[in-house]
Amino acid sequence: MRHSRARPGLTSGDAVFDITYEIHGDESGSVIETAELSDRTSLKYSDSMISTASASTEVSVEITDVTQQGG
Repeated sequence: MRHSRARPGLTSGDAVFDITYEIHGDESGSVIETAELSDRTSLKYSDSMISTASASTEVSVEITDVTQQGG
């Protein structure tokens, strides 16, 4: 997983980060999505719908990348 450092002149509270994550367990393969974190507390993301082969299928999420916008 890659991490980026804040740009000079910005505090971490001013920074906006894209968080890419992968949802495992969908019957047609992994689903990759990106969320946006800003002001340390505001998280924007789209809902994801997946289908599993059975009710006992284990679903998991893995963060694969974190990058600073404009960095």
